[in-house]
Amino acid sequence: MILDDNFFRILYNDHLDYQSLRGRSGLEYEKYLNDVKHWKTKYLEDVFFSNLQIENVNSILEIGCATGVLLNTIFAKNTFDRTGIDISEENISSGRETYPNINFIAGTFQEYIDESGGNCFSIIILSDILEHVQEDVELLNLSGKYSDYVLLNQPIEKVKEYENREYGVNDKEGHLRAYSTEDILGLCKMANMSIIYSIERQYVLEPVFKKHLLNKILNEETSKVDGMIKYTNELIDIELNKENYKRNFFALLKSENDRSN
Repeated sequence: MILDDNFFRILYNDHLDYQSLRGRSGLEYEKYLNDVKHWKTKYLEDVFFSNLQIENVNSILEIGCATGVLLNTIFAKNTFDRTGIDISEENISSGRETYPNINFIAGTFQEYIDESGGNCFSIIILSDILEHVQEDVELLNLSGKYSDYVLLNQPIEKVKEYENREYGVNDKEGHLRAYSTEDILGLCKMANMSIIYSIERQYVLEPVFKKHLLNKILNEETSKVDGMIKYTNELIDIELNKENYKRNFFALLKSENDRSN
Protein backbone atom coordinates (compact mmCIF):
# COMPACT_ATOMS: atom_id res chain seq x y z
CA MET A 1 0.00 0.00 0.00
CA ILE A 2 1.39 3.40 -1.04
CA LEU A 3 0.74 6.13 1.52
CA ASP A 4 0.96 9.85 0.82
CA ASP A 5 3.30 12.24 2.63
CA ASN A 6 0.47 13.70 4.68
CA PHE A 7 -0.02 10.33 6.38
CA PHE A 8 3.57 10.41 7.62
CA ARG A 9 3.31 14.07 8.67
CA ILE A 10 0.42 13.19 10.95
CA LEU A 11 2.12 9.99 12.13
CA TYR A 12 5.27 11.76 13.33
CA ASN A 13 3.48 14.85 14.62
CA ASP A 14 1.44 12.59 16.90
CA HIS A 15 4.02 9.87 17.65
CA LEU A 16 4.60 9.49 21.40
CA ASP A 17 8.38 9.11 21.07
CA TYR A 18 8.66 12.42 19.24
CA GLN A 19 6.28 14.14 21.63
CA SER A 20 8.63 13.06 24.42
CA LEU A 21 11.63 14.32 22.47
CA ARG A 22 9.96 17.68 21.91
CA GLY A 23 9.35 17.92 25.66
CA ARG A 24 13.12 18.16 26.20
CA SER A 25 13.01 16.80 29.74
CA GLY A 26 12.88 13.55 31.69
CA LEU A 27 14.92 10.36 31.83
CA GLU A 28 14.03 9.24 28.30
CA TYR A 29 15.17 12.55 26.89
CA GLU A 30 18.46 12.32 28.80
CA LYS A 31 18.90 8.78 27.48
CA TYR A 32 18.32 10.02 23.94
CA LEU A 33 20.91 12.78 24.33
CA ASN A 34 23.49 10.30 25.60
CA ASP A 35 22.73 7.88 22.77
CA VAL A 36 23.18 10.63 20.19
CA LYS A 37 26.50 11.76 21.66
CA HIS A 38 28.06 8.46 22.65
CA TRP A 39 26.59 6.17 19.97
CA LYS A 40 25.36 7.84 16.78
CA THR A 41 27.71 10.80 16.65
CA LYS A 42 30.64 8.70 17.85
CA TYR A 43 30.53 6.28 14.92
CA LEU A 44 29.33 8.68 12.25
CA GLU A 45 32.36 10.84 13.02
CA ASP A 46 34.56 7.73 13.02
CA VAL A 47 33.59 6.76 9.47
CA PHE A 48 33.93 10.37 8.29
CA PHE A 49 37.43 10.82 9.68
CA SER A 50 38.48 7.46 8.26
CA ASN A 51 38.95 9.16 4.88
CA LEU A 52 38.19 12.90 5.15
CA GLN A 53 39.26 16.02 6.99
CA ILE A 54 36.85 18.52 8.50
CA GLU A 55 38.31 21.18 6.20
CA ASN A 56 36.40 19.45 3.40
CA VAL A 57 33.10 20.46 4.99
CA ASN A 58 31.23 23.75 4.71
CA SER A 59 27.64 22.57 4.92
CA ILE A 60 25.63 19.66 6.34
CA LEU A 61 22.07 18.57 5.71
CA GLU A 62 20.30 15.96 7.83
CA ILE A 63 17.20 14.38 6.30
CA GLY A 64 14.77 13.22 8.97
CA CYS A 65 16.44 15.41 11.60
CA ALA A 66 13.55 15.25 14.14
CA THR A 67 14.30 18.10 16.57
CA GLY A 68 17.93 18.52 15.48
CA VAL A 69 19.82 16.90 18.37
CA LEU A 70 22.19 14.89 16.17
CA LEU A 71 22.63 17.71 13.68
CA ASN A 72 23.66 20.05 16.50
CA THR A 73 25.94 17.47 18.17
CA ILE A 74 27.93 16.07 15.25
CA PHE A 75 31.18 17.99 14.53
CA ALA A 76 30.09 20.26 17.39
CA LYS A 77 33.31 22.31 17.45
CA ASN A 78 32.85 23.43 13.84
CA THR A 79 30.70 26.33 12.69
CA PHE A 80 29.67 25.47 9.13
CA ASP A 81 26.11 25.76 7.83
CA ARG A 82 23.68 23.19 9.21
CA THR A 83 20.28 22.42 7.68
CA GLY A 84 17.69 19.96 8.94
CA ILE A 85 14.66 18.63 7.09
CA ASP A 86 11.86 16.71 8.77
CA ILE A 87 8.36 15.80 7.65
CA SER A 88 6.90 16.69 11.07
CA GLU A 89 6.09 20.39 11.47
CA GLU A 90 5.99 19.84 15.24
CA ASN A 91 9.54 18.47 15.25
CA ILE A 92 10.76 21.39 13.16
CA SER A 93 9.05 23.95 15.39
CA SER A 94 10.73 22.42 18.46
CA GLY A 95 14.10 22.35 16.70
CA ARG A 96 13.88 26.04 15.80
CA GLU A 97 13.23 26.94 19.42
CA THR A 98 16.12 24.83 20.71
CA TYR A 99 18.78 25.38 18.05
CA PRO A 100 18.45 28.83 16.43
CA ASN A 101 21.82 28.31 14.72
CA ILE A 102 20.34 25.58 12.49
CA ASN A 103 18.23 26.19 9.40
CA PHE A 104 15.16 23.97 9.79
CA ILE A 105 12.80 23.07 6.94
CA ALA A 106 9.47 21.27 7.33
CA GLY A 107 8.68 18.80 4.56
CA THR A 108 10.32 16.07 2.52
CA PHE A 109 13.64 16.25 0.75
CA GLN A 110 11.86 16.06 -2.60
CA GLU A 111 9.62 18.99 -1.65
CA TYR A 112 12.70 20.98 -0.68
CA ILE A 113 14.33 20.27 -4.04
CA ASP A 114 11.15 21.10 -5.95
CA GLU A 115 10.76 24.44 -4.12
CA SER A 116 14.39 25.57 -3.97
CA GLY A 117 15.98 23.84 -6.93
CA GLY A 118 18.23 22.04 -4.46
CA ASN A 119 21.67 22.96 -3.18
CA CYS A 120 24.68 20.69 -3.02
CA PHE A 121 25.87 19.99 0.52
CA SER A 122 29.25 18.78 1.69
CA ILE A 123 27.53 16.03 3.67
CA ILE A 124 24.01 14.65 3.82
CA ILE A 125 23.26 12.61 6.93
CA LEU A 126 20.79 9.72 6.84
CA SER A 127 20.69 8.42 10.39
CA ASP A 128 18.00 5.88 11.31
CA ILE A 129 15.81 7.18 8.48
CA LEU A 130 15.69 4.78 5.50
CA GLU A 131 13.63 2.25 7.46
CA HIS A 132 11.00 4.99 7.96
CA VAL A 133 10.46 5.90 4.28
CA GLN A 134 8.60 4.06 1.56
CA GLU A 135 11.15 4.65 -1.20
CA ASP A 136 14.50 3.90 0.42
CA VAL A 137 16.48 3.41 -2.79
CA GLU A 138 15.15 6.64 -4.26
CA LEU A 139 15.97 8.70 -1.15
CA LEU A 140 19.51 7.34 -0.94
CA ASN A 141 20.09 7.93 -4.64
CA LEU A 142 18.70 11.47 -4.43
CA SER A 143 20.90 12.23 -1.45
CA GLY A 144 23.95 11.25 -3.47
CA LYS A 145 22.97 13.67 -6.22
CA TYR A 146 22.89 16.63 -3.84
CA SER A 147 25.91 15.95 -1.65
CA ASP A 148 29.63 15.35 -1.91
CA TYR A 149 29.27 12.55 0.64
CA VAL A 150 26.53 10.73 2.53
CA LEU A 151 26.93 9.63 6.14
CA LEU A 152 24.70 6.61 6.75
CA ASN A 153 23.59 5.06 10.03
CA GLN A 154 21.34 2.09 9.32
CA PRO A 155 20.00 -0.44 11.87
CA ILE A 156 20.38 -4.12 11.00
CA GLU A 157 17.30 -5.73 12.50
CA LYS A 158 17.01 -9.06 10.73
CA VAL A 159 18.11 -10.80 13.93
CA LYS A 160 16.50 -13.00 16.57
CA GLU A 161 15.86 -10.02 18.84
CA TYR A 162 13.24 -8.75 16.36
CA GLU A 163 12.09 -11.94 14.66
CA ASN A 164 8.48 -11.50 15.86
CA ARG A 165 8.27 -7.77 15.24
CA GLU A 166 5.49 -6.68 12.88
CA TYR A 167 7.02 -3.99 10.71
CA GLY A 168 4.85 -1.38 9.02
CA VAL A 169 3.07 1.88 9.78
CA ASN A 170 1.80 0.49 13.09
CA ASP A 171 5.29 -0.43 14.30
CA LYS A 172 6.03 1.25 17.63
CA GLU A 173 9.02 3.09 16.13
CA GLY A 174 7.55 3.57 12.67
CA HIS A 175 9.93 1.12 10.98
CA LEU A 176 8.43 0.01 7.68
CA ARG A 177 10.96 -2.80 7.14
CA ALA A 178 14.01 -4.55 8.55
CA TYR A 179 17.41 -4.90 6.87
CA SER A 180 20.27 -7.38 6.92
CA THR A 181 23.83 -6.38 6.05
CA GLU A 182 23.29 -7.90 2.61
CA ASP A 183 20.13 -5.80 2.18
CA ILE A 184 22.05 -2.61 2.94
CA LEU A 185 24.86 -3.49 0.54
CA GLY A 186 22.26 -4.19 -2.13
CA LEU A 187 20.45 -0.95 -1.32
CA CYS A 188 23.65 1.05 -1.79
CA LYS A 189 24.31 -0.67 -5.11
CA MET A 190 20.77 -0.02 -6.39
CA ALA A 191 21.08 3.62 -5.32
CA ASN A 192 24.37 3.91 -7.25
CA MET A 193 26.35 4.71 -4.10
CA SER A 194 29.92 3.58 -3.44
CA ILE A 195 30.86 2.59 0.10
CA ILE A 196 34.12 4.35 0.91
CA TYR A 197 34.30 3.02 4.45
CA SER A 198 31.93 1.17 6.75
CA ILE A 199 31.80 -0.43 10.18
CA GLU A 200 29.20 -2.41 12.09
CA ARG A 201 28.69 -1.94 15.80
CA GLN A 202 26.27 -3.35 18.38
CA TYR A 203 24.57 -0.97 20.77
CA VAL A 204 24.25 -3.63 23.48
CA LEU A 205 28.07 -3.83 23.69
CA GLU A 206 28.52 -0.08 24.09
CA PRO A 207 29.33 1.61 27.44
CA VAL A 208 26.36 3.96 26.98
CA PHE A 209 23.96 0.99 26.77
CA LYS A 210 25.49 -0.68 29.83
CA LYS A 211 25.06 2.54 31.79
CA HIS A 212 21.38 2.82 30.80
CA LEU A 213 20.80 -0.85 31.57
CA LEU A 214 22.35 -0.55 35.02
CA ASN A 215 20.25 2.51 35.89
CA LYS A 216 17.09 0.82 34.63
CA ILE A 217 17.65 -2.38 36.63
CA LEU A 218 18.65 -0.59 39.82
CA ASN A 219 15.48 1.51 39.58
CA GLU A 220 13.40 -1.67 39.18
CA GLU A 221 14.97 -3.74 41.97
CA THR A 222 14.32 -3.10 45.65
CA SER A 223 17.76 -4.41 46.57
CA LYS A 224 20.99 -3.04 45.10
CA VAL A 225 22.55 -6.48 45.44
CA ASP A 226 19.70 -8.10 43.50
CA GLY A 227 20.02 -5.37 40.91
CA MET A 228 23.73 -5.95 40.41
CA ILE A 229 23.19 -9.71 40.11
CA LYS A 230 20.50 -9.20 37.47
CA TYR A 231 22.66 -6.66 35.63
CA THR A 232 25.65 -9.00 35.56
CA ASN A 233 23.54 -11.91 34.33
CA GLU A 234 22.07 -9.82 31.52
CA LEU A 235 25.51 -8.71 30.37
CA ILE A 236 26.72 -12.32 30.39
CA ASP A 237 23.73 -13.41 28.33
CA ILE A 238 24.35 -10.61 25.82
CA GLU A 239 28.03 -11.53 25.51
CA LEU A 240 27.21 -15.20 24.93
CA ASN A 241 24.50 -14.43 22.36
CA LYS A 242 25.78 -11.34 20.56
CA GLU A 243 24.51 -12.58 17.20
CA ASN A 244 20.91 -12.32 18.45
CA TYR A 245 21.04 -8.55 18.83
CA LYS A 246 20.72 -5.81 16.27
CA ARG A 247 23.74 -4.06 14.81
CA ASN A 248 24.11 -0.71 13.15
CA PHE A 249 25.82 -0.14 9.82
CA PHE A 250 27.75 3.15 9.80
CA ALA A 251 29.16 4.18 6.44
CA LEU A 252 30.69 6.96 4.40
CA LEU A 253 29.17 6.89 0.92
CA LYS A 254 29.73 8.71 -2.34
CA SER A 255 27.50 8.76 -5.39
CA GLU A 256 28.70 7.18 -8.60
CA ASN A 257 26.42 9.52 -10.57
CA ASP A 258 28.01 12.21 -12.70
CA ARG A 259 26.64 15.47 -11.29
CA SER A 260 28.07 17.49 -14.18
CA ASN A 261 25.22 16.34 -16.43
